[in-house]
Amino acid sequence: MDSCYPLFNQYALNHYVGEKTLDTLGLFIMLYIGILIVQVTLNFISVFWVSKTELDLNRDLRNTSFNHLQELSFAYFNQNNVGYIHARVMSDSGKIGELMSWRMMDVVWNGSYILFVMINMVRISWRLACMVFVLVPFAIFIIAFFQKRLVKLNRHIRELNSQITSDFNEGITGAKSIKTMVIENIIGDGFKKRIQNRCAKYPYKLHDIKHSSILQLR
Repeated sequence: MDSCYPLFNQYALNHYVGEKTLDTLGLFIMLYIGILIVQVTLNFISVFWVSKTELDLNRDLRNTSFNHLQELSFAYFNQNNVGYIHARVMSDSGKIGELMSWRMMDVVWNGSYILFVMINMVRISWRLACMVFVLVPFAIFIIAFFQKRLVKLNRHIRELNSQITSDFNEGITGAKSIKTMVIENIIGDGFKKRIQNRCAKYPYKLHDIKHSSILQLR
């Protein structure tokens, strides 16, 4: 539906402004409102079902992960603390749910939009359309070039988020023991040093990673 609006603008400029006439204005308005109503309806249906798909998928993945964790040996939990497992289960399932719902909808939505835009461009002026099509391979190359690096950085950030969330969880669950032994400053200094050592390898802002970890705990 989004690809239809430039055609409406073209008709309005050429007909009402260029020819200085108001005939068919009523039909134009009714058709424009009809397109808006159809678009709003389709958007509502799409968002509703995509959101439902994401929530159902997250629920099933997390239930499956929880059931699988019950079957693991104690050695696994000795090697991986609860905070790290919690962060990976929550973040990974959320990423998969988002990928299979919103990202799939984006692919279908944007793909259909580009297809209809290309058809309209060829119909209006094939010469100008060919000039635009020449730039498409360069755009694909640039996107692929940065996409690989963004995926790599995203994996590093998620790993850092899991480690920091693990430290948060250990500090919260062991709060009584820490206060009893009066080692708050020692634990706090150690936490800061671990964060600085982990983040020194990558050019990320410490504040952004901490904020992501706190939101993950919530």
